[in-house]
Amino acid sequence: MAVTATADLKTQADIRTQLRLEHAKSFIDSFDRPNLVLSAERKSTKPQDRIYDLVRARRGKSGIIYAATRDNVDKTAAALQALKVPALAYHAGLDAGLRAERQHKFQEEDDVVMVATIAFGMGVDKPDVRYVIHADSPKSIEAYWQEVGRGGRDGETAEGFCIYSASDLRRSVMFANQSSATEQVKAVQIKKARQLFAYLDGLTCRRAGVRRYFGEEGVEPCGVCDICTDPPVSIDATELAAKAISAVMRMDQRVGRGRVVNHLLGRTGDGLDEQYATRTTFGIGADQPEPIWRNVIEHLLFEGVLSEGDDQRPTLSIGDDEAVRAIFRKERAIRMREAAKNTPRSKEDRRASRDAKGAVKAGFSGADGKLFEALRSWRRDAAQTQGVPPYVVLHDATLAAIVSAKPCDLVDLGKVPGIGEAKLKSMAPRFSPL
Repeated sequence: MAVTATADLKTQADIRTQLRLEHAKSFIDSFDRPNLVLSAERKSTKPQDRIYDLVRARRGKSGIIYAATRDNVDKTAAALQALKVPALAYHAGLDAGLRAERQHKFQEEDDVVMVATIAFGMGVDKPDVRYVIHADSPKSIEAYWQEVGRGGRDGETAEGFCIYSASDLRRSVMFANQSSATEQVKAVQIKKARQLFAYLDGLTCRRAGVRRYFGEEGVEPCGVCDICTDPPVSIDATELAAKAISAVMRMDQRVGRGRVVNHLLGRTGDGLDEQYATRTTFGIGADQPEPIWRNVIEHLLFEGVLSEGDDQRPTLSIGDDEAVRAIFRKERAIRMREAAKNTPRSKEDRRASRDAKGAVKAGFSGADGKLFEALRSWRRDAAQTQGVPPYVVLHDATLAAIVSAKPCDLVDLGKVPGIGEAKLKSMAPRFSPL
């Protein structure tokens, strides 16, 4: 018998071949975890501050923070301790007795945050982990799903956050290239890393994307991840991608991201920049702001069209010649997220926009649409009062069911899917018939 938690279709086939189980029966359950609420975002200029904010907002809850290096684990745990968060560090560089002591403390106490490398893995069997944060990106979608899956094993809602960047991808590629594995295995590892980053930076539902990756069919959007609740606007970046690739090629594939961006914008600094100022690509991107070009280059790195060296001053080069030719011939389209507008909007405007989008997405318009928006507004206020995320109060699907059912009394409200006994009791003082 062969048993595994996360295996894509190719891995399943490899298991059958290696263990000579070609004719054995397979029993495959869904990879879905309905209680996980997932989100991912690119690292900001101060990614650690984002981690601290996420943890502070969940003070008193048990969580896991995964970091790529021992040094990052130690620094993050120390910083959280300074913020009065009961955080522990865990990695292979610690004494075995100390690791066992910290794991026991994490298992037994309700509010401990474990900051760890992937050395903290197979022994984790704590049912009430309420969130998992990837301060650095994992190696693959399989690793991501195993690690984020350590949250919410009691069946209650748990959150998964992944903070990622092109530098994380470069690190994954570097580790793969430096391993003692065969070239074929290295190529698979690098491909899986790129698949992960294309997923993180993608435009489709988080849970649905993972399930499709593992071969599930007929997958529906989860309705609660960051993509579902606030769908990003995508743009056709094919022409921008072609310009960025051309700049990399005209600069002889020997400079890094910063110099390529400056070249596209028509900026010069030292002698090396001046050397390439006569090339046809110099300044061809001056009509776009700098953040756009940085996003384009990162997206091309995530998709493997461009590659980045693994030295201290990494240079950009062509990663996939065939993909480049397809982009130049406009046979392959590049779509990426639209950059955030600089024009500030009030908090109320942003909330109203999200509520309106939610009503349309839920299939409501007119009076029902306004009712759905009003319920979302009520839920937001209730969440702020309780100090919890809005989905903990009620999911969008439950709000939609309330709009459809329009309960006249508490008995009717209790029949709405998603309204359990505890929620009905808490809502009773504020109930009025719809």
